[in-house]
Amino acid sequence: MHPLRIFLLVLIAATTASLEGIVHVVKKGENLTIISKAYNVSVAELKKVNNIENADNISIGQKLEIPGSAPRFVDYKIRHGDSLSSIAARHGVKAKEIAAFNGIRDFNKIRAGQVIKV
Repeated sequence: MHPLRIFLLVLIAATTASLEGIVHVVKKGENLTIISKAYNVSVAELKKVNNIENADNISIGQKLEIPGSAPRFVDYKIRHGDSLSSIAARHGVKAKEIAAFNGIRDFNKIRAGQVIKV
């Protein structure tokens, strides 16, 4: 195959993939504010892209398209002595946001070595 043709196919594939973005599945305890902060987008953008009129009207399992798809979270490996509160304080977020985003129901049920998104 001609190199120019290969280049064009790769370019088209990359453009298509970037336009598709990320789909987020709503978990228990999440709301549009938490989700918007995790992906660095506004609640208004989430509502517009997903045709949501009432921000309080999302449900567990609902799939949301994330505009721009630029998550601003990082993987964090929990160390001995860490708590969600101490991790949250170090990263400038709220412990309940970390818990909700990672599906953690009990703040006391984290363990050293566990990897979470912050």
